[in-house]
Amino acid sequence: MKAKQIVIVVVLLVLTTGVVYFVANRPEKGSSYQDLVARADEPLVLDPKYKLAVYSVTDEAGCTDCKKMGDYAQEMLNKKFTEMMSNGKVEFHKVQLGDPASSGIITELNLQKKGIVLVRTGGGESAKIRKLDSASDYASSQEALNLYLTREIKSILKSS
Repeated sequence: MKAKQIVIVVVLLVLTTGVVYFVANRPEKGSSYQDLVARADEPLVLDPKYKLAVYSVTDEAGCTDCKKMGDYAQEMLNKKFTEMMSNGKVEFHKVQLGDPASSGIITELNLQKKGIVLVRTGGGESAKIRKLDSASDYASSQEALNLYLTREIKSILKSS
């Protein structure tokens, strides 16, 4: 009888742990792929006190996926931040690891891997830096990369 009670307690603990894990890690409301796609064309709003710099970091060989990621990111920024790109509130830069011309920004941001890096400055705050190491996972799909970048840019613009 005691063994049966122990088994029941263990099963209940496992189920409770699973429910708690699910509740704690459920996606935000409206974050399904379809919702992200539907909201992808919404304009991104940048608080006037901030400036956003987006860096496309490639290796010395200039891999094809890195080039595509940079091109996709630049196109998305030009579309969503047209006015802010023209007045310098949003900037896009290509950085090549190992290039002496890029050494200053490589050192400043401690860049060691290829990918996309977001840097929010201004508002009397220290720079907020987000390295998007997962960006290369989306290089094969412009739509997927745009959704990923949109989500990450919205996040860095909201964070304090």
